[in-house]
Parts: sequence; C-alpha cells; structure tokens
Amino acid sequence: MTIHHRLAGLVFALTTLMALGACATGPSLTPEQMQAVRAGEQSAIIMSYREYAGMYGAYIRFVNVDTGLQYQVEMHGGMNVVNAGPDMVAVPPGRYRVAGGSLYTADSTGTMPLLDHWFAPFDVAAGEVVDVGTLRIDDISVRALPGMGERVLNAMLTFNPARSDRYLVYSVDYSDAERVEKMLASKYPGLGVTPVRRPLAVRLDRAAFESVIVDAYALNPDGSPPTVEQAGARVATGLARFLRDADR
Repeated sequence: MTIHHRLAGLVFALTTLMALGACATGPSLTPEQMQAVRAGEQSAIIMSYREYAGMYGAYIRFVNVDTGLQYQVEMHGGMNVVNAGPDMVAVPPGRYRVAGGSLYTADSTGTMPLLDHWFAPFDVAAGEVVDVGTLRIDDISVRALPGMGERVLNAMLTFNPARSDRYLVYSVDYSDAERVEKMLASKYPGLGVTPVRRPLAVRLDRAAFESVIVDAYALNPDGSPPTVEQAGARVATGLARFLRDADR
C-alpha cells in the first residue's frame, strides 16, 4: 500500500470509538528495567501530554527503526485525573520514531491522524532517559481558512455533510517539566539517571499543511467542487509530496 493510500485513510479519521479503561497506576518500569538503565544496558523515553478537546488520556507508540519493535507510553493530560501527568517506557538503545497513538476519556477513544508522519526520528543512547517533550494538539478548521467557507460547504454537500472538516496538528514543548520531575520523584525515586531533553522535531509545518489543504479543495477541471473524499485524497497526495521534499 502506498503512502498516498495510507494517508488518505487517515486524514478524516478522528472518530469516537468504544470505551477504554481509565487511569494507569504505579510505575511502568520494573525494578529490573531501572537497574538496566542505571547500568547502561537499557534506555527509556519520557513523554507528556496536554489535554485536547476533553480527551484527558493519550497512548503514544514508538517504533524502533531498525528492529520494528514497538513500545507504548500512556499519559494523562487532565489536571483533575488520578495520576495525571507524564510517564515513560523502557526501550533498548537505538533510533526511534513515533508510530501513532490514540486519545481517550472514560467512555470514548479517538485516533490521532497523521501523527506517525508528523515528527522526525530521534536517537536514544545506551543508559539515556530521553524526555521528548509534551505533546500538544491543535486543529485546523478548514472552513476558517481564507476563502474556504463556501468551497468546503459545497464539497461536503456533494458527499457527506457528517464528515469532519478539521485536521489535527501537533507540536511539543516542555510546559510539563514540573510534572515530569514529580513523576520521577514519586514513581521512580531510585532511577538515578538525569533525563536528557531531546524534543521531537516537527516535519510538517503548519503553514505548509494549510496550503496543502487549500489546494485540495480547488475546483475540479469541470468547475465542480471536490467531494470530501476527493479533497481528502488530495490532502494525502500533497502531504506525501511535501514529505518527500522535506527528506531530500
């Protein structure tokens, strides 16, 4: 399956699914894993999440670029949730990238479209505890982009008015630094390794992303507006082209 088809299937995929369990409890790293980190035989990745649209929890998957093995960290972004805050996952040293993720509340879950394409790979050295930052999510309302209101409305009416007209965008910062310190002190007091800040590098620029979206809703050669399905496929194609150019 090409990247065009995979992206096309993700673009409008922010959906509400079935219920998922609530808060995680206790440390994610075992005493044996912490000892391996201290000995330089193992590593770990720390991540935080800021609540988006009432979805207070998040799962993020990291994949080892060389082995293909995946590792998951669960975080709570809400300030009024038990055990709210960041966490970490033990990983072998190596090169990693974000492989995807999901959001949840007590009674629903949602996907994070295009997350696996948003950030560049990063390295984790032996014995390192790497803090990749706090994930923040924003959205682009297609209707709010300059000149898009009528075009989007026409496109949606030609296909399915229930389909989404919002795209998610992602970034990281270190606004949760205090919560990271508290998490380490409460869950991993014996870790004995100072985290290294290595923020995830963004591959997709928001302005470029908005330009791709605007182009995707251009009129067809016959003057008709694209269907939402057509627009989504065009966004996928434009992003694939953008990523190819960015990696050169």
